[in-house]
Amino acid sequence: MEIVSKELQEARSELKKQKFRLTSIADSDIKVCFYTGFPSYSALKVCFDFLGPSANHLSCSSKSDSGSAKRGRPHVLSPLEQLFLTLVRFRYILSEQLTHFSVPKLWL
Repeated sequence: MEIVSKELQEARSELKKQKFRLTSIADSDIKVCFYTGFPSYSALKVCFDFLGPSANHLSCSSKSDSGSAKRGRPHVLSPLEQLFLTLVRFRYILSEQLTHFSVPKLWL
């Protein structure tokens, strides 16, 4: 039983390493810049801190067919992680749009 418990614990720690989270790239300025556009983790953190306490009280809601707002699911990620994943998505969308952008021959 102890062996199985140890293997399970090792598997969980390995899984945590594989998750794509801000904490997994925060120590690399190159990765932070690539995924978010900010030059470093500290610059991202300054931007997040600038948003102030309101960033910690975000709520998601959607309108139902009747037009009334209903609350969304509770958040699993921290507000900083939500900002990080939003920036990653924006960078991805921007890169997708730039691949479809054609440069006029006059510029070449």
